[in-house]
Amino acid sequence: MGNKTFQATIFANGNGVPPTTGVNIVYNASLGGAKLDLLAISPSTGNADLALDGAIYHRNLVEGRDIVTDAALTGAMKAPPTACARASRRSNSRVSSRTKVR
Repeated sequence: MGNKTFQATIFANGNGVPPTTGVNIVYNASLGGAKLDLLAISPSTGNADLALDGAIYHRNLVEGRDIVTDAALTGAMKAPPTACARASRRSNSRVSSRTKVR
């Protein structure tokens, strides 16, 4: 299957949220080495918690603050937001009644 055909198939069959059609999220910081996020063990808890540390890290970037302590971000975390984080902030800040699922 060609790359364009494969991408079209993923788009047609998936909902955009991994895991879908062979696309998976790997959490490299998992205790014991990289694992699928569904099997990941967070270093802060030592528990198999679906990569909670990774989720908190990304939410901190989107919020622009530490969501656990409510402290301002420092160091590399304080870097200007990426386009992805900016887009996420916009989508989280508004709800449109005109959005339709087709």
